[in-house]
Amino acid sequence: MCIPGKLWTAPEILRVENPPPEGTQKGDVYSFAIIVHEIAARQGSFYTLEEYRPEEIVTQLKEGKYTRPTLEIDECNDELIDLMEKCWAEDPLERPDFGQIKQIIRRLNK
Repeated sequence: MCIPGKLWTAPEILRVENPPPEGTQKGDVYSFAIIVHEIAARQGSFYTLEEYRPEEIVTQLKEGKYTRPTLEIDECNDELIDLMEKCWAEDPLERPDFGQIKQIIRRLNK
């Protein structure tokens, strides 16, 4: 298993023995948020103020510990932070779909 590649994988997919090879839409929303964070923070995937090895992050995600990248207040506007936090919610049902994300991004681009 390539641990660094798992940093973009949604926790619920990491937890199942045989994840769907095509993933899930809600899992893609989670991955999208991790990528948005990389762009906004100008840091690598899963940048945190604490030093964690990729293996530790994946283990924490599998165990249901709420591990997410660190957000600095001055890195981006509040609406973008809110979008990221909604997209990487622990419960996939709480994550927006891509139609909702598109509307939010349009509002942010005005």
